[in-house]
Amino acid sequence: MVAKMIEKAEKVEALYFHALQLIVDFDDTFLELAKLLRDLHDNNPEDFKTLAKLPQLGVRKAYYLVGIDRAFRDLKVDPARLKAIGWTKLSIISRVVAKKNCEKWLQRAETHDAENLKALARGEQPIVGVRNVLLRFTPAQFDVFTKALMKHGAIKNGEGFVRKEAALTKALIKLMKTSPA
Repeated sequence: MVAKMIEKAEKVEALYFHALQLIVDFDDTFLELAKLLRDLHDNNPEDFKTLAKLPQLGVRKAYYLVGIDRAFRDLKVDPARLKAIGWTKLSIISRVVAKKNCEKWLQRAETHDAENLKALARGEQPIVGVRNVLLRFTPAQFDVFTKALMKHGAIKNGEGFVRKEAALTKALIKLMKTSPA
């Protein structure tokens, strides 16, 4: 019995070491890591959870990788093509890709940035000429910002919002109409 426990501990240690090697070379090995994580998730959930908690990986990324392997393992797509697309975009299309629409989604991933790909996956049109803005708020300012977004149509989604851009624009237009120039 002790020998079996030692053998299992050695296998788990070897698995973690292998996973760490894959994490270090993540850009080149994320497909292999995705397969390993999915197999663990399906067959040894406790080992998966332990591995997912590694700071170099993280729980969210581990689940994204499981989703990628679930979506693409049986689709017979050239791994070099998947690597070229990258794990971020693959995680986006993994939620909508199927055998019948695989080529369409792979082409979209190859020709759109991640944000526009998310829009397409939601059934929306991508935005051409998009501008990004980074805002830094105090907790009180963020509370006001959050309330204004929600009041003007944004929808809370986890830690963020959906339709925040439209809601902010709507709030600003309303403010501009009521304020003298």
